[in-house]
Amino acid sequence: MKTNIINTQPASGFRDLLPKEKIFKQWCIDTISCVFSKYGYDSIETPSLERLEILEGKSGEEFNKLIFKIAQRGDKESEDPDLGLRYDFTVPLARFLAEYKNKLPKIFKRQQIGPCWRAERAGKGRFREFYQADIDTIGSKSLLVEVDTILALSEALNKIGLNNLIVKINSRELLQVIMDLYKIAPEKQNDCLVALDKFYKIGKDGVVQELVSRGFNKQIGEDIVDILSDTTLLRKKIELNELGAKSLKDIEQIVNLVNNNTKYAIAEFAPFIIRGQDYYTGIIFEIYSGDIPGSMAGGGRFDNLISIFSDDNNIPACGGSIGVERVVSVLEELGINSITNIQPKILVSVWDNTMTFDALNIATKLREQNLQTELFVGDEKIGEQLKYAVNSGCKYCVIYGPDEKNKKEIIIKNLETKEQQNIPLLELTNFHF
Repeated sequence: MKTNIINTQPASGFRDLLPKEKIFKQWCIDTISCVFSKYGYDSIETPSLERLEILEGKSGEEFNKLIFKIAQRGDKESEDPDLGLRYDFTVPLARFLAEYKNKLPKIFKRQQIGPCWRAERAGKGRFREFYQADIDTIGSKSLLVEVDTILALSEALNKIGLNNLIVKINSRELLQVIMDLYKIAPEKQNDCLVALDKFYKIGKDGVVQELVSRGFNKQIGEDIVDILSDTTLLRKKIELNELGAKSLKDIEQIVNLVNNNTKYAIAEFAPFIIRGQDYYTGIIFEIYSGDIPGSMAGGGRFDNLISIFSDDNNIPACGGSIGVERVVSVLEELGINSITNIQPKILVSVWDNTMTFDALNIATKLREQNLQTELFVGDEKIGEQLKYAVNSGCKYCVIYGPDEKNKKEIIIKNLETKEQQNIPLLELTNFHF
């Protein structure tokens, strides 16, 4: 009798994917990447591990707490962690650009899709290991970059099955103007923004209460919420502030450009969109789908981030990200978890051991046509092979027994419709699966 049986469940916040789940997730990733490529974003790859000094350079204290830290082993053994798993792609991108800036074009558009890790509390749709799909444009201050980013992300989300997309747009510069106008001390500004970020969940009264609990004057809290809730009041409050007026004008221009250049989303000004990362410097945005709670994608401008790893202090940058696990979970909840437009899977059955060579030859011919083809390798009879084909997600089963060999025919059975056709063996490679 076995004792001390090891728990085979994945660690908390991590998960296994069965073949069907992996196929769907990969299809989502491939679809997103294809859209990104259409918009001119080139793929790059950076290591999963970065030096801690890189990851802790510009992410903010809250994000620093989320880093999975690792002590080096091998040539340089240490008990103290000096490496960390990336928690997103943005900070590694900054290091990448600093390292290879002389090999890259002046305006560089990149995409990167892969796993990231955060040591945070796991929950529904929230994992410690998760895939992100990022795009970024480096080297341009044009508002067209923000527009292009939003258009690409919106189309990608639509192509994988998300509709009724809403893009909520704000500006960190505008928020900074409000902080300054109300003389919010620098060390208290983050507390204020954290409270304001909850507006769409808890409303005005909840935000004001949150601000009071964080040590802010109640009247100031109410005034800030009221002004941000009313565009007319906001415009009047900041009309004499050059940066504030410019920020609001930028938002309105981006909203207009997005709404006139995409059928996939509707953009709107959302003054309580904050986004948590400290590195954002200008326009920020989040993309939502219908009545589904939580954002599907988000991003913004981070003009100062690249400079922390470079002597050049003037490198503009803007980007956005889709949380792949998040959108896959949402699609599954909506019942969109299968793919109808991918190449069907085919099982080539093996009648008996006398037909092994023939079956392998048939499978080879189908594979040469770039068809997804599996050769049955068990010893079960045809009936069991058909059951296996269905359970394995095959749409077709190819049957070639002694009778078919004598007739120089082959049977193509559609496992979904239960229909089957006898066709000449020589026409197999021309059959439309």
